Amino acid sequence: MDDHPDSAELMRDFVERSSHEAFRTLVDRYLPVVYGAAIRRTGNAALEEDVAQLVFADFAMRLPTLRADNRIGAWLHRAATLKARDVMKCFLALIGNPASIFHFALFILS
Repeated sequence: MDDHPDSAELMRDFVERSSHEAFRTLVDRYLPVVYGAAIRRTGNAALEEDVAQLVFADFAMRLPTLRADNRIGAWLHRAATLKARDVMKCFLALIGNPASIFHFALFILS
């Protein structure tokens, strides 16, 4: 790999060679995008980190089916926005009904 491979090249490298270095580079590159989207929706640093973990776990699982191109930032931003919305719904339900902690835990684990 060269010093600054594009995102499409990193995606291919992760999918074809299971390169952890390529995935780490993608995470480092797009973490500010994911954090930014998450913090705007949650307003909470702890939830922001949870959202980021969920988004990047989903990203890793979906990488083989995603088109390897340099528009992945938009995909990750959208994924973070949607995941943060879902996390906030569960979090707010949890606050309103402590018995729903079980459902929140199931959501986080799914």
